Amino acid sequence: MSEFRLRDIYHPSEHIIPETPYEIDIETARQECKDTAEELAERASGFGEIPAERYLLRFEYGFSGKELKEASNVSLSTISKQTMGFRREILQFPTLSRIIGRFRSSRVDLTQPDLQDTELFNSEITLDGNQIDVTVTYHSGEPGRPYSWKYRLEARSTGDETAKSLLVDYLVDAEYGVLLKRRLRGVSHSLSSREPHCQDKRQYIVYPLPNPKVPRQDNTLMEAIEYHAAYDLDLVYNHIPWDLLESKLDTEPYTKARSPAYSEDETLLDRLKLTVSTDPINEYAQEQHLRDNLEHLLRVYPLEELSELPSETIDVLWNGSLEVCSPDGNAHTALSKALETSEVHRILVNKGY
Repeated sequence: MSEFRLRDIYHPSEHIIPETPYEIDIETARQECKDTAEELAERASGFGEIPAERYLLRFEYGFSGKELKEASNVSLSTISKQTMGFRREILQFPTLSRIIGRFRSSRVDLTQPDLQDTELFNSEITLDGNQIDVTVTYHSGEPGRPYSWKYRLEARSTGDETAKSLLVDYLVDAEYGVLLKRRLRGVSHSLSSREPHCQDKRQYIVYPLPNPKVPRQDNTLMEAIEYHAAYDLDLVYNHIPWDLLESKLDTEPYTKARSPAYSEDETLLDRLKLTVSTDPINEYAQEQHLRDNLEHLLRVYPLEELSELPSETIDVLWNGSLEVCSPDGNAHTALSKALETSEVHRILVNKGY
């Protein structure tokens, strides 16, 4: 496996990640998804193979309703009725989404790197006149790690008064064919040994695969992460303002009730050491529980707004008791609590989703 490097980091931001559209004609796509459409039709209630196929062509391949109309010689209203009806079926039954996830993964042929957990990159770079220490590590999935494998980017720039830190996890789910990016910024006083004061919400960017924003040079996605890591460093240290976050260093205590950083091991250790929380282990466990469940929903339903998921679906997919997060046991209440420290964005291939 080749050595990890930050690709095109000094290019203009819009050119760092190369666009790689997945070019395929509708007849070839039909043949490619035929077996999956048959399997979906066998499992779905009241839907045949044609609605399943049209759903895949519309939402997984990105063909517009007009293109499907021209290829199928049926009305646009029929296309819409079939695809949206099948979409509702998928939202109701996660087993159907799992079938589509396997299909998504097979299209990109994801392959786990033949690596032990290891450091891939460790160097100092210069952006906007700032010296930034950058580390990238690889972590394989295992029980207790809700991903197939991940790459982690850690960066820190230290100035005269403040240090700016960035943590990005690139989570690969080979079962559902999804790349999930989790990004979190933090600031601290330069001479402080305290944990960074982090932004109020971690940011998630969901990439259902194949995706034009995820280059496909290799099946491990390592080369794609070389572009994404460069892009995230450029975005955070060259373009996103830090003023608001820095101002909170002196105006807000570190002991605020919840923070997206609570789910990080280093934060737990820091709070245990400084005893700034009455029950740091419980806070850590609860925030990690919420984070892991939110990420599970994002990977199972990467195309969907979570607010559209039926309560029964959330209940089925939620790992552990809902009462831990929601006293009334309501699925959407638990989901809302998870979203209090997270914001979600999706990068979809589809033209009209």
